[in-house]
Amino acid sequence: MRVLSLPVVAGVSAASLFLAAGSAHAQIRVANWNISFYDGTDRGPAIQTAVYASFEGRSMSPDVLLVQEVDTEAAMNTLRNVLNT
Repeated sequence: MRVLSLPVVAGVSAASLFLAAGSAHAQIRVANWNISFYDGTDRGPAIQTAVYASFEGRSMSPDVLLVQEVDTEAAMNTLRNVLNT
């Protein structure tokens, strides 16, 4: 999964939905996560485990991840870097 900024995601999402309306041969996994006051501190390993690890044969591994409560732009950049590692 590659993390993009909101304007890019919005444009890609709109285009994807428009194109997918004609035919539904593939699935997109979308996840919404309230990360609770994320300020960019070192929670990288925990975040990677939550997003990519497998538990009882299941893994979140979303194609699109919507997050809430990221405190600053710097924290968003840190989260993006953690998810793209």
